[in-house]
Order: sequence, then C-alpha cells, then structure tokens
Amino acid sequence: MKKLFLLLILSGQILAQNKSIVGSVKDTQNESVIGASVKLMNSIDSSFVKGEITDINGNFLFQNLSNGSYFLEITSMSFLKYTSVKKTLNEQQTKVELPVIILLPAKSTTLNEVVVSAKKPLIEQEIDKTIVNVGTMISAASSNTLEVLEKTPGISVDAQGNINLYGKSGAMVLIDGRSTYMSGTDLIAYLKSLPGGLLDKLELMDNPPAKYDAGGSSIINIILKKNKARGLTGNLSSGMSMGQKLRVNNSVNFNLNRQKINWFWGIDQSLDQDYTQETSQRTIFNDEKISIANIQSKNYSDYKSNTLSGRFGADFTLSEKTILGMQFFLQNRPRSDDASYINTTATQAFKGNNSGTNNWNSKSANVNFNHKFNSKGHELSGDLNILNYQSGGLRNFNRVTENVLFDNKLSSNINIYNFKTDYSLPLGKGANLESGLKASFVKNDNDALFRDEFSAIIYSRSNHFIYHENINAGYINIRKSINKKLSLQLGFRAENTNILGELLANESIQYQKFNQNFTNLFPSVFLSYSLDSLKNHNLSFNFTRRVNRPNYQQFNPFLNYVDAYNYTQGNPDLQPFYLNLVRFKYQYKSIYTLGFGYDGADGILGEVTIREGETFIRKPFNTGIGNRIFINHNLTLQPTKWLSSTLYFQVARFDIKSNINGETNHTVFFTGRVSTNQQISFGKGWSSELTAQYKTEERIYPTIVLDRVSVYYSMQKKILKDKGAIKLNINDIFHSDTYRERVENFQNIYQNRVNINDTQRIGLAFSYRFGNEKYAHKRRNRDNSATEETERVQ
Repeated sequence: MKKLFLLLILSGQILAQNKSIVGSVKDTQNESVIGASVKLMNSIDSSFVKGEITDINGNFLFQNLSNGSYFLEITSMSFLKYTSVKKTLNEQQTKVELPVIILLPAKSTTLNEVVVSAKKPLIEQEIDKTIVNVGTMISAASSNTLEVLEKTPGISVDAQGNINLYGKSGAMVLIDGRSTYMSGTDLIAYLKSLPGGLLDKLELMDNPPAKYDAGGSSIINIILKKNKARGLTGNLSSGMSMGQKLRVNNSVNFNLNRQKINWFWGIDQSLDQDYTQETSQRTIFNDEKISIANIQSKNYSDYKSNTLSGRFGADFTLSEKTILGMQFFLQNRPRSDDASYINTTATQAFKGNNSGTNNWNSKSANVNFNHKFNSKGHELSGDLNILNYQSGGLRNFNRVTENVLFDNKLSSNINIYNFKTDYSLPLGKGANLESGLKASFVKNDNDALFRDEFSAIIYSRSNHFIYHENINAGYINIRKSINKKLSLQLGFRAENTNILGELLANESIQYQKFNQNFTNLFPSVFLSYSLDSLKNHNLSFNFTRRVNRPNYQQFNPFLNYVDAYNYTQGNPDLQPFYLNLVRFKYQYKSIYTLGFGYDGADGILGEVTIREGETFIRKPFNTGIGNRIFINHNLTLQPTKWLSSTLYFQVARFDIKSNINGETNHTVFFTGRVSTNQQISFGKGWSSELTAQYKTEERIYPTIVLDRVSVYYSMQKKILKDKGAIKLNINDIFHSDTYRERVENFQNIYQNRVNINDTQRIGLAFSYRFGNEKYAHKRRNRDNSATEETERVQ
C-alpha cells in the first residue's frame, strides 16, 4: 500500500514537471528582441518563480512548472516594461503557448532627450588612456582627420610627417584598432583623405599594455562613427574650407541592423590641395670659422589630390554567443603636383622645376570572429587581414640652368598578411587572464626608373628596392583586483622580427642585401589604487618597454635626387631603438589629471642633413641615447551650463647624448606645450569653440625647432530638430603655425629653414543624422582589433 502511495506521488510530480510556458518577444518592427529578461511571477503573492533570457530568435521557455497561476514581467534596454495577464496551469492546461509579445520603445531613450541630458565632454580620462570626443569639436566636420589630430591637446605633427603624442615622436596610429601600415608622407596623405566628420573619438595611450604591439612610442587609436541603433540609420557631412587653396570633405554612412545581421557601409570623397613655400640659408665655414660658401634655396611646391573611398561590412550573429564579422575597404587617390626651385651661391644660380602625377590605390579585407563561452568574460576572438597598396606615376624633371631633362617612373606594390587572436579567461576572485598570438608578413616592392630626354635609362639614378618583413608575437596579461581599492596588471610580450632588404643590381649599381633577425621581450606593470570608496580619487603607476622600428623606405640605401644641392637617402645600418617608460598619475574623476613620467631611450632614430662638399643629403641615423622627465596636467571644468573649459600643459626636460657621423654632442633642454579649449553654448542651438596651442622651442641635435603657436575658432547652429548642424570654422587665425628650424655648427654648417603651408583657412560644413534613432542596439558592437602593427609603409 505504501509503495502504491509513493508511486502516485511521483507520478503527480512527473506530470507537474511536464508543464510549460513558451513565447517569443519582438519589437514594433517585427524584429526579434535578443537578451530580454523574462521573469515568471506567482500571481497570488507576486513572488519570483523563475527567470529566462530570450535567445537569438527572441524565444523563451519555462519548463518543469507546477500547477498554479502565473504572470510574466519582460524588460529590455530601451523598451518599456511589459506585464502579461494571468496564465493558469493545471491538469487540463499543461502548456501555455503565448502569442507574440510586442515591446514598445521607451520614450526616455530618444536621441533628443539624450542630447539634452548627457552631453559628452571634449576630454575624458581613464586609468590607461585619454579619450577625446571628436563629436564635440565643432570644427571637425569641415576638417580632415590630420587637422583634427593637430587640434587635439598633446598631439603634434612635424615637417617630416612624424606624429608626436605628449612630446614623444613615433606614435603608432590605428583606425578602429587596426594598423594603417603607413608612415611618413603616405600616412599624412591618408589621414588628409579621411573627412573629420567620420570620426567619433580618439583614444590616446601614452603607455599601452602588453596586448598592443610593442612598436611605436605610444598609440593614437582613431575610432570611426558606428551607429548602434536598430533599423536603417545613418549620417552625412559635407564641408569645405578655403585658404589660398580649396579643400572639400564629404562623407555619408549607413547602418542597417536587422537583428541577426548588422550591415554598414559608407562613401567618402575629399579634395585636398596645399602648397609649401620653403626657404633656407646655409653658410659653410672652414675649421677657422671663416665663411667659405653661402647657399640660398627657395622651393615652392603645390599639389592636388581627389580621393574617393568606400567601406562595406557586416556582423553576423551566428548564435547567442558567436559573432562573425567582415569588412572591406577601397580607396583611390590620384595626385598631381608641381615644384620649382632656385639654388643661389656667390658665383652662380641653379633653377629647375618638376611636375608629376601619381595614382594611389588601397584594398583591404578583414574577417573577424568573437565567441563568448559565458557572460563572465570568458571569450575568444580573432582577426584575419589582407591588405594591398599600389601606386604608380611619372615625374618630369627640368634643370633649366643646365638644360637637362629627365623623368622618373615610380611604382610601388605592398602586400600585407596578418592574423591575430586573443583569449580571455576569468580566474575567479577578481583575477583575469588574457593571452594572444600574432603573425604578420609584409613585402614592399619599390621601383624607380629614370630616363633621359631620349628615353634612355639612367641607371645611376634608377633603383629597385624590395623589403620583406615577418613579425611573430605572443603575449600574456594577468589582471587581479587585490581588494576593492587596489588592482594589479602584469604583462609580458615577446616579438620575433625578421627583415630582408634587397637593392637590385643594374648596369651602374651593384646588388646590395641586408638582414636583421632579433627577438625582444617587453614586460609591463600596471598598478591602480583608489583613495576613496567611490573611486573618485585614483593613483596609478605603470612601466612598459617598447620599440621604435625604422619604416621600410628608411632602409633603402639609394641616393634620391631632389634638386642641384639636395638629396635624400636611406640607411641599411639602422637599428630599432628601445624605450623604457615609467608613469605616475593622480586622477580625480574625469575632471583633473596630474602625471609624472620618465622615458629612457637607447638608439634614438632621427633624420639629419649631412654635407658632402656643397651637396646636402638628408638621411636617417641612430643618433644616440637620452632620457626625458616630464609633468602632464589636464583640467576639464564646466563652471556653468553654458561654458566648458579644458586646459592641458606639459613641461619636459630632455638629456640627450648624440653621435652622428663621428660628431658628438650632449644637449640638455626644457620644452613646454600648452593648449586650451573653450566651448560656449548661447542657447537656441547656437554654440562656439575657441582652441589655442603653443609649443616652445625644441633642441634635438643638431636641429633646433623654433616655437609655434596656433589659434582656431568655430561656431555652430543646430537645425532640423537638432538632427542637423551648420558649422563655421577658422583655422590658424593669425597664420602663425609655421615650421622653423636652424642648425648650429654641425659639420661646419649654419642653416636656417622656414616652411610655410596653407594653414590659414575659413571653412563651412553641414552635418545631418537620419533614420530611426529611438531603438538602441542591444548588442554592443565590437571594434575590430585586427592588428596593431607599426605603420612603416612608405
């Protein structure tokens, strides 16, 4: 009898466990809502029974339920809370199949309300980086990306196209976490071709962790705009500016989020024109300091390029945990330029001119994936990249004084392949392990063929240089929260570099070859400590070791003609130089930052003009060793609703010991950089912005770069229900942003050089957002972190 009674009880429990409630959740556009929280509540006392999360199709299922009366509560970000009517399960009703549940959008998440209540500051401070919100810069829409960088506190660009961050040269530039693989003039031209209206924000990392490549003294990560809203959305911007030359920047971007697939594409067009007016005065002395020659040079050049580029990509949600993405990028940049020069000495003058055309094309493809094993940070990601840069053109030279004509046919083909994978594993108790591998392969083929006026090859000036590079790397990073206030991060990166350079032989030039193979280790340590429980006051310390590698063309030993007295040449003996970086920082929220730092460098890379008789050759060298001690300060205040003010400054002491071509020097000097940004809101959609920057004199033996100052002003009026804006921008108001340098007593030379460009400009821009902006995208888009390679393509 007891056995029969137990059997009846168990049977009743089994029947009860077979009871279920099933349903699906969608939005008003009939798209499945992924990741919505579904709570099953007891209708008698409103107590919580079970919880589920909607899957990739918006479905949910409650199983093994007992007899009773229930109702559902469904919540999801940017939607109104949904509460169902009562549903009953009993012996006759064992399964409830609900009709499709439609969630309504939450009115509080409309874009207009976000704009009113949460305006981003220009600069935000995080423990490991500084974020510059480009969207708040009124002048961005009428500027190109390089101009935006030049207006950013802490960033400067020198005459050779080197981008400096916080006074350190050799910053690595990434686009959405991916390297451009370019440097020097090619990188500058590329950044000029990207309209400023494309930019969302800049991430400035003075001391990157082991996850990032060790190449470059620091990292500037340019984040492009990505619309995370559901449905079809987009933005467009059109801007022009006028100095002595006209510049135009236009871009339009679309995003179509169909839940399982998120498509994005865009088209950009830019017209870039500029001129360079360079004057130099060189005096050559003998050992008794008596002048033996004076050479005056006047060079004028201008160029025009019209760039068209397109982007296309998609993210595919394969499952609730796995996302597969792809991206394609195409760009065509034809360029034409003209230049003339006059070299004058005491006895004669040389005149000449040259003109040329060049067509630059780039193609790249990226495939990336991300798999989350759970919701606690256990995930695996990877990126595969294929890039190709091609350029070709013809330059005609006319040395008028000597009645000599010749031309130069240039071609370049660069292929890059790389793969990178990252793995993250939570270890528990506040610890996390990150590791990754990377391999990249580069082939850079440059061919310069000179012909005379009769089309005969001038072998002594022609050269064919091929460069191969392979970098293999791996890293491991461990983060641990010691307690609620103290956290520690230890990183270790290993990189193996293999280089082969070949200057191919012709009738006048012998075959030259060089190899470099080396393996380096790069440790990093990060400590952060919160002084209060709210984590408003924070202290941090970090140490990293990094490397600056020469760019590809700097190895080319060929002597390139510029004019009768000036040449450029690479140096196959160049070695990478290494930096040991130490940082201390105090930070109060995102309002105030005070930092102290030390940089130690061995084998500093620099370009120096050396003399051979009366001929001058600009050539890269490992110039010596040195260190820098500095203080950084950044203050962002909003004393009133209508005023936002940012002040940044840096003071640094350099101590450099140089050895160039046998000439030694010991230089100690101080530099300073100050920038301020004032944003004023007048109400009714009107606002303005004033930016000023000043850089003191810098002494990098044997060159002294004189101080520079620049002032910018912008005004904006929002229109079309705040979705559109008209912006007026004035760059370099006083035309004072001029590059000036001098060389004192190097190889018995004194030199003064001045470069003037078309920096004084007035611009006008229009920008507009379109599409349905009421629905926030529930899956956070992951920026591709395909590679962080050094940009050294030329």
